[in-house]
Parts: sequence; structure tokens; C-alpha cells
Amino acid sequence: MPGAEAMAKGCLASCNLAPLSPWSSKAKVDFDTGRSDNAGMNTKSAILIAVVAGSLAVLGGCLGPNYEHVANDLRDRNLKQEQEIARLKEQLANDAATRAELESRLEQNSPRIQTLKPERLAELFTAARIQIRPQTDAWDFQGGPGLDGYRVFLRVLTAKDQVIPATGTLTIEAFDLALEGHDETQRIGTWSFTPAEMKKSWYSELGMNYFAFNCPWVTPPAHADITFKAKFVDALTGSVMVDQMHKTLKLDGDFAAKAK
Repeated sequence: MPGAEAMAKGCLASCNLAPLSPWSSKAKVDFDTGRSDNAGMNTKSAILIAVVAGSLAVLGGCLGPNYEHVANDLRDRNLKQEQEIARLKEQLANDAATRAELESRLEQNSPRIQTLKPERLAELFTAARIQIRPQTDAWDFQGGPGLDGYRVFLRVLTAKDQVIPATGTLTIEAFDLALEGHDETQRIGTWSFTPAEMKKSWYSELGMNYFAFNCPWVTPPAHADITFKAKFVDALTGSVMVDQMHKTLKLDGDFAAKAK
């Protein structure tokens, strides 16, 4: 069986190993005839079985998976994953601690408004949103020639759009979006009003029912198109409401002279 012998020798050669010979140099075997010079080996079958079995054993160890290497590789991967998970957990813990510290500082600087319980508030008319009115425009406060600033009209509404004289902290900003740059350069004025000042600015005669605020010019507008933004913090509930409106101002003929 020359094919079996060649297979066995080829397997051994691929592993760079010498053939495993079950006979000595004096014990020669003729594979074609099955005859042997060794009296103890009567047939070639026993020899071939031994050769093939030994070759397969060696070949299996040579070409089979290296379980130790695989185990070490998996161990290294698991270790790296555990280290990465530990690092991410530590980062999350640090972020949570930082956030808690910032929230604590914010609360100390701006203590929460003491208000009524929700069931009590449900019995009252409470603010739900604010609305800058279209009457907002450039204005002459002093009665002299030219304009002095903006007159901003505003209403506070309930969830059912009922007008109520709710007061709180109000901030009004004016932006000239035609100017190049960002919010800081486009903002041409900021005005703040306390709850007491809002109360004085409430008008209810003849069914008007609105707030009106004088906002003197810090920087006279370079363009007629102005965007107004209002932020209101309700004194009763602590709710924050924001509204904005674009307005094309009515600038009279004396505006340019007074703006200089």
C-alpha cells in the first residue's frame, strides 16, 4: 500500500518530524509483497496501522488548535474589557458627583421659590404662558423731539388663554439680527423688572388688561427690524415662560437726529 505510506510520511514531513519507525534498520519490510525480514512481524497490516496511528497522533498535535494560546487570548480580552468597564463606571461616578455639586451651588445661589401645593394651585388662576403684544414699538417717553426707547406691551395668560395680572421677575431683550456676529453683538438692549415694578406697569382701564414697560435705548437701533424676547419667572409658581416677537419699528423723521 504505497499510498498509505506516502500519506504517513507526508504528514510527518509537514510537521518537520522524523518518521516514527516501529522497526529497526535491520527489520526491512517490502510493502509490495508484505514480506519482512523480521520474523516477529508477519504482516504489513500491523506495521501500517502503527505508522498511520503514530503519524495521525503527531499530526493532530501539530495542526490542531492551541488551546493554551486561545485561553490566554480570551483571558487578556476579558481583562481589558473589565478594565474599560471599571474606567467608564468611574467616569460616570465623577460626572454624577460634578453635576450634584453644580446643582447644589445653583440651588444655594438661587433658592427655590416657596409655593403652594399642586392641589391648591389647581384652584387658582395661574400663569401658563406670556405674550408680547404687537403694540410694542419705538416710543417717545419724554415728550420731546424724537424717540427715546421701546414701549413693550405684554400679557400673562392662563392655560385657557385668560389674561391675568400675574407678576414675577421679567427680563426683556432687544436684538438687531441684521448686525453681523452672534447674540452678544446683536443684542442692543436688556431690561429687568421686579414683581413690584411689574405690578406698577399693569393697565386694566377700558378693558386693556396688559403690562406696558418703558425700555430706554441703551444703543439706538441701526435698523427698523428688531426682535424682542421676554423671559418671565412667575412669583407664585416659579414657572419660567419665554416669548419672542419680530417687529418693524415705526421710526419718525426725528429719529436719526436724536439717535446721533
